[in-house]
Amino acid sequence: MHTHDRGNVVFEGGRASAPLPISQIAIVVRDIDDALDKYHRVLGWGPWSVYEHKPPSLHDTYLHGQPTEYTMIGAETHVGPIVVELLQPVDGPSIYKEWLDEHGEGLHHIAVMRPTPEESE
Repeated sequence: MHTHDRGNVVFEGGRASAPLPISQIAIVVRDIDDALDKYHRVLGWGPWSVYEHKPPSLHDTYLHGQPTEYTMIGAETHVGPIVVELLQPVDGPSIYKEWLDEHGEGLHHIAVMRPTPEESE
């Protein structure tokens, strides 16, 4: 059994003794340019760093256990200590495209990070 003290959070038996802070919120959108404009205009979030994620730099991707290739556009900004990420699927099947088709635009995932790489696995 490993115990790690990271401030007020202690990890014992694979469980945190207190809530872990949110490090990222990811939102799937249909139109990245429209979303960037709206999140900046309405909430004041930005500036945004925009990236095109595509093979070969986007690699080892799977959908339902099967290898797949896809392209998406991502944009990131910091809102306090939290990274907010907007994701627009472009080409190919992906978890983001499926989410958009089944649920529409909105929250896709929230990430929390444990203090060490070993604890994050």
